[in-house]
Amino acid sequence: MSQVNKTLVKLSQDKIETQPAVPQIQTRLKTQTRPWLVSILGLLLLLQAAGLFDLGLFFFTRGLGLKRSLIVEAFITTPINSLAMGIVFIPLSLLALLAAIGFFRLWRAAWLMAMLLQGLSLLAALVLYFNQRPGYVYIIMLYSILLVLYLNYFETSTTLPPAASLEEENNEG
Repeated sequence: MSQVNKTLVKLSQDKIETQPAVPQIQTRLKTQTRPWLVSILGLLLLLQAAGLFDLGLFFFTRGLGLKRSLIVEAFITTPINSLAMGIVFIPLSLLALLAAIGFFRLWRAAWLMAMLLQGLSLLAALVLYFNQRPGYVYIIMLYSILLVLYLNYFETSTTLPPAASLEEENNEG
């Protein structure tokens, strides 16, 4: 064979090897799309962030001696250690906001942040329940339980990209 024929064979082999890479790019594009269920979960987390922030703001301002809040003023009937509860609910609202952004951006840690948020919200609700039994604590519990159930849907957990396995990291390095 002449030199020209050998290079044509090599070029055609190179083309064959590069063609399977196209379906991999298409599958990556498919995994980057966000299903509407995950978008709804992000919106529910934003709603929870707003509610927790308002609750924390109410407790924090009540502990400082102020009289106004955004929504929950009518629900509170008996005093508790307001400043401490405000310090608890405001960071929970920031975690909810971060988890919602994570779901909109399809971060790997978003699911873990959302589950951690629900566990901490339930813990705070249980502390409030056993201390004074306010009426709004049932809403917090119900909302957190529903979000935990929703977070455990198959589509929610499979939409977020999985963490790279140890073998994949070794092959890249």
